[in-house]
Amino acid sequence: MKTIEVFTWGYYGWGTETPKLVQAVDAIEKSRGFDPPVFVDVRISRSVRAPGFREKTFEKLLGPDRYVWMNRLGNDAILEGGAMRINDPSAAGDLLNLACENASRNRRVIFFCSCEVLASCHRTKVADLVLAEARRRGVDVVLDEWPGGEPRTHEVRLSKESIAHRMGSRVSLPFARVPDLVPIVSLPWGSAVKVTAPGEYCYFTAGPAIVVRGKWALPKYDGLFATAEEALAAGEELRADRGCGRRNS
Repeated sequence: MKTIEVFTWGYYGWGTETPKLVQAVDAIEKSRGFDPPVFVDVRISRSVRAPGFREKTFEKLLGPDRYVWMNRLGNDAILEGGAMRINDPSAAGDLLNLACENASRNRRVIFFCSCEVLASCHRTKVADLVLAEARRRGVDVVLDEWPGGEPRTHEVRLSKESIAHRMGSRVSLPFARVPDLVPIVSLPWGSAVKVTAPGEYCYFTAGPAIVVRGKWALPKYDGLFATAEEALAAGEELRADRGCGRRNS
């Protein structure tokens, strides 16, 4: 069997923009040669404030063929308090089964929770359990935080505005329009973005695009840098803090 890639993800910040989220995810997977992925919900409860992920809302948006709720892989501490603990660790086998089944259909699996940072989320433990089960079965599995991949450099050209005018003190770089969505929404965590304007340029450390006030934007972490190397170095620290990176069974 070929290598099966499974993604982890946290929906923090996407609660009101789920149609744009699905549009972006599907476009990325199409560009990689895959059919639209299956989302596996590993929350213990769906009674949340984020409207797009409350109860059956996300399930209805995707349809039953693309959404699975595996609350047995949820964190019991959310409902009962105490230390983080997976409700039923054996359910990791069901998640691995689902990933294998969909691999034969040219689809991949994204399992998700609400937490923004992987390192502090119970989906890290779920990932551990899936990899352990894959090793036990002799299945070659790679796990990565969505959208996956190694950091790279992406350039944004401003034809008229200055960098200060477009970015100012914002924590993200907004776009008035995005003619080609995939290059920005597929940026791995810790990538370097070069912003060029007439007579000036700078770099910042970014992750995949988000939606701010209805517009696509690239999140800006740390400050501005003079070189891509500096921005990528800051990106490595960001990835380490967040727990990003490929893991193999």
